[in-house]
Amino acid sequence: MEENIAKIKEASRLMVDNIFNFEGRTSRGNYWWAGVGLFGLAIIVGILDSVSHFLGNIGILILFVLSLALTVRRYHDVGKPWYYMVWQALFPPFGLYFLIKKGDESTNKYGEPDNN
Repeated sequence: MEENIAKIKEASRLMVDNIFNFEGRTSRGNYWWAGVGLFGLAIIVGILDSVSHFLGNIGILILFVLSLALTVRRYHDVGKPWYYMVWQALFPPFGLYFLIKKGDESTNKYGEPDNN
């Protein structure tokens, strides 16, 4: 249990540190652990929204940018450009395939693998 909490913390820290980084790669593990962290942040944003809609809207914007950058880097990990996310929006099973697919084990055009 403590190991999983450590993974969530580390993946969430990397996600926040790279909030505006749309380059590079994010491993499958880091993507899903950061997703758990995003869920926790979404709960906090929901509480903020009940106190102040302005703070809630700011929180939603931050969550959107965090998840967008994270997903772009995840697509890069499997060698796909950012616009493949359109397929995720139009046909979710297609997008889900790339999110659960193992990333390229070697360097691809988006950089070195993220082996975390």
